[in-house]
Amino acid sequence: MNFILHILFFLFFSSVSFSEDRVIKFDDGSTYEGSIIENAMEGEGVYISAPDKDGFTIKYSGEFKNNTFHGTGTLSYSNGDEYEGIFVDGLRQGKGVLRFNDGVIYEGDFKEDKIEGIGKIIYDKGTEYIGEFSNNLRNGNGEMKFNDGSSYKGNFLKGVYHGKGKYTFADGTYFKGNFVNGERDGKGELVYLDGQKQIGEFKNGNFIGNTTIIYPDKSSQSGNFVDGKFQGEVIFISPEGIEQKQIIK
Repeated sequence: MNFILHILFFLFFSSVSFSEDRVIKFDDGSTYEGSIIENAMEGEGVYISAPDKDGFTIKYSGEFKNNTFHGTGTLSYSNGDEYEGIFVDGLRQGKGVLRFNDGVIYEGDFKEDKIEGIGKIIYDKGTEYIGEFSNNLRNGNGEMKFNDGSSYKGNFLKGVYHGKGKYTFADGTYFKGNFVNGERDGKGELVYLDGQKQIGEFKNGNFIGNTTIIYPDKSSQSGNFVDGKFQGEVIFISPEGIEQKQIIK
């Protein structure tokens, strides 16, 4: 997704006499059609920019104030992206909808031309995120639902899972615990549909070190977990509370 940032629009006029509701063509080839008040674009109008050095253009339809986008309007980009919402002093600010050319849609808050605040983003295959954003990224508390039925609810940092969260798999199995840079990392528990529960420390998405498995019949195993299995001394406790120790190599 290509974010178009910091659109700041100021036009200065020379050797043009204005009256209300005019069509203006500027020296660079840009055009404006709409209301002119006291020699400034003010009120409703349409601005179409000339291509920049990369051939990129914009079209704005909506409210102007003192020669800038200000109020409610629609800004269309030549790459197919489109923003519809509120502008303040030429910047996207407040509530708006941003539709990207790849089918992704964001609806929510903007601040100083960036996605910032509370919003919802729907991706092209039905995956969606609802929650907090900062600097155009998922940041803070939120929930992500995937099209296969799995989901994540918890904290995000710079677009990825980071902090406390709960990831639920499509079959209902879930992990609840700590995430670091999108991976299970730190204390957590993995709970299966049959009630089996594995509790311990994670590193890079895997159990490692002190781990306890609690089985549906309330028996348990505890010990050092390495490469997906117990190693060394393992303590087994039966449903009746009888403890046994075993060495696993």
